[in-house]
Amino acid sequence: MAKLQQIGITGLAMTAVAVAIITLSPSRLDALFHPQVLALMDYLHQIGVTQKFGFAELEFAANILLVIPVGFFLGLTITKNHRWIAYCAFPVLFAGIELIQRFALPERIPSILDVIANSLGGWSGLLLAFLLRLWLKPAPEGKSSELRKHMTEDRETKNLVSAGHHDSFTT
Repeated sequence: MAKLQQIGITGLAMTAVAVAIITLSPSRLDALFHPQVLALMDYLHQIGVTQKFGFAELEFAANILLVIPVGFFLGLTITKNHRWIAYCAFPVLFAGIELIQRFALPERIPSILDVIANSLGGWSGLLLAFLLRLWLKPAPEGKSSELRKHMTEDRETKNLVSAGHHDSFTT
């Protein structure tokens, strides 16, 4: 198993547990942290965030941010051929969580906006992981960029010099 997949599996397990605890806890987190939420809103408004940005917008943004790590770590674990499953899984998963909140957690307030925000967060994390994997992927043979060619030539030159073959480089 590749190193990125191992990191992805570990990270996915940890973040999925955290998201499950947050989304399936019997009480709303904003009720538990009400003074902190108000302080954050005051701070955001003081630094220039419009007054139109209220609790609903903060909650929507928080739902996106909450799930980005889940999407990122999931993106590290899946293969290119299975990406479509990940893109479909987020709306289904979060719709299921909202249904559980609706029928089993009476203090929670389920919302389609939560499904949308959580899905956006998951998709954003997937995109970040796919970009990272693309960036780390070696260039195909014969298609190296000029920069990569120069870096390889420089490395070979340094290796020859350090191995004592510097005579061929002197004039």
